[in-house]
Amino acid sequence: MSACLICIGSNDHRKENLLLARQNLYALFPSIYFATEMETEPLYLKNTARFSNQVALFVTAMEKEAVVNALKEIEIKAGRRPEDKTAEKIPLDIDLLVYGNEILKPKDLRREYIQKGVEELGTLLAREEVGE
Repeated sequence: MSACLICIGSNDHRKENLLLARQNLYALFPSIYFATEMETEPLYLKNTARFSNQVALFVTAMEKEAVVNALKEIEIKAGRRPEDKTAEKIPLDIDLLVYGNEILKPKDLRREYIQKGVEELGTLLAREEVGE
């Protein structure tokens, strides 16, 4: 079993697409935990549409490549298309940041909203262990 940390983001139909992501992720990974959804400014984009972002943690027996493929399928369900990249329209982006002991996106992990989400998940899991 491998612990996975992901970040979900959207700047197009944000609420609907994050809801779709959460529903699909729950179906795939029933033990998933989500941090609070956060609104952020776009990074490295000319499009000024704000983003909704959310960090989540789950454990899976799936191989890393299978997890990545499953996340891409959810993005496609939300309407993500290759041509949206040039328009900087991101219906849904789900990044696998950590898989087991492997940090896949170290730069992303340094982002403030991701650090806040990770901290919140740590607090949530600690409370659950104590039985609060």
